[in-house]
Amino acid sequence: MLNEYPYDVGVNLYYADILYLEGNFELALEICKNYLSNNAIKYKYAKINKQLGNNEEAKKTFFELYKDNGNVTAYINIINILVKESNYKLAYDYLVKLDSTIILSKKNEDRLAILRRYIYPELVDIFKEDDNLEYYLKQIVEYDESSAREYIKNFSKTNKNYVFNSNIDLDDLFNKAKKIIENEDCTCYDLFDKYIVHVPFESKAKNINTNYITIITNLNTKDIVCIYPSENYNKNVIQYNIEQKDNKLTLEYKRESQIDKFNKRYNKK
Repeated sequence: MLNEYPYDVGVNLYYADILYLEGNFELALEICKNYLSNNAIKYKYAKINKQLGNNEEAKKTFFELYKDNGNVTAYINIINILVKESNYKLAYDYLVKLDSTIILSKKNEDRLAILRRYIYPELVDIFKEDDNLEYYLKQIVEYDESSAREYIKNFSKTNKNYVFNSNIDLDDLFNKAKKIIENEDCTCYDLFDKYIVHVPFESKAKNINTNYITIITNLNTKDIVCIYPSENYNKNVIQYNIEQKDNKLTLEYKRESQIDKFNKRYNKK
């Protein structure tokens, strides 16, 4: 399709989206650079820079989108980056400057509620009616591993979009997940750090068989708050080996060298 319509903005945005999901951030970025007059592509350009750690370029672009077009989501992304940088004072300054007259979507309200907890966790919870949001807010303020283990078990039972292989012992998976991420950088981040892991057992994500799981932690910590089967086929993943023992799947971590990580990220042979 790109060969047929090389200058079509919509086609290039679609292609950049695919590359982004695959973890081909650098190539997606190069495509976006040619269409920054289009706000949708400009937003994608800022998001990719955010994931690559090009924070100054990401913040600059997000601010332009907010200033020129009133894009509140872009502004919230600036706060998100500042929190990731542990620059809580500046994040607070940006937060209080957000126009209180702006009507936020439910999604942006929730995003701000979570970011507020990172910035000043002493806030009293005001979202008691939303059990899911309340769980994450509490975990940011005071992490509790036993609550996380219970939440993951309940999540797997009640959320039909993400169903683990029935042979998986979730407590055992939690224990091994802690070891997996111990010395790893997150694959990507937003309100939480995300580690995308390739595993040799299949589970289901949105009715699709998948060999990937996502491990979610509080920003800049190794505090696991959720684990679920992932439909995100990002190439920047952590690998697992597997053994069969007593009808249970025993997982063994396979650590990649820094050279292997570099080659995979930049498509080197």
